[in-house]
Amino acid sequence: MSTSPRLVLWDIDHTLISTGGVGSEVFRRAFREATGAELAVMPDPTGKTEPATFARALRENMVPVRDELFSAFAEAQTRAYGEQAAELAERGRVLPGVREVLEELAGRPDVLSSVLSGNTRAAGRAKLEAFGLARYLDWDIAAGGDDAPTRPDLVPVAWERAAATYGYRYGLGETVLVGDTLADIATAHANRCRVLAVATGRTSFDELVAGHADLVLIDLSDTSAVLAALLGY
Repeated sequence: MSTSPRLVLWDIDHTLISTGGVGSEVFRRAFREATGAELAVMPDPTGKTEPATFARALRENMVPVRDELFSAFAEAQTRAYGEQAAELAERGRVLPGVREVLEELAGRPDVLSSVLSGNTRAAGRAKLEAFGLARYLDWDIAAGGDDAPTRPDLVPVAWERAAATYGYRYGLGETVLVGDTLADIATAHANRCRVLAVATGRTSFDELVAGHADLVLIDLSDTSAVLAALLGY
């Protein structure tokens, strides 16, 4: 058995929180600031990394691609989340059971709880800070959409950061992903990780079951059941 603590990697949107529409508004604002163009067509970001969503937004809104645009967009997006934090907390919400589970895991020496998300790391942290959740997660090893070109590539990023930061070497069966989309499940399968799927997003319970998650829950409200799923060997 490994001496490394169990690694739990959390998706953010529709897994931990709902932005109540603020996320789409921030995307539009950052897109306008970065490109000078209005976002007439908003691509579906479900399961995608932020760079992929932004690139599709450029194509669908016929904005010429320039190398510096995503960096400008990402900076504007993070700044907007900071400026709209109070609105985000008012209109959005922490999803059922999330705060209790994160708090419980944060106090355990046998668990390393962090983030694997399509958001950029900075934007993801800004979102969770608005709800008081960021403090429960280890940001030194978090992997965001700006760290790798595809979602499956983010798991090795988190592993490499865990090794560099703590000397932990993760292998088969020592990492659990938690997410709400088929892309989260596919990411886990690609890296031979376990995956807990929650039907709190746009993907239905039955679709998540058909995607072959190790376990599918309606939400995270049953703290004991969630902990058993995450920590079971």
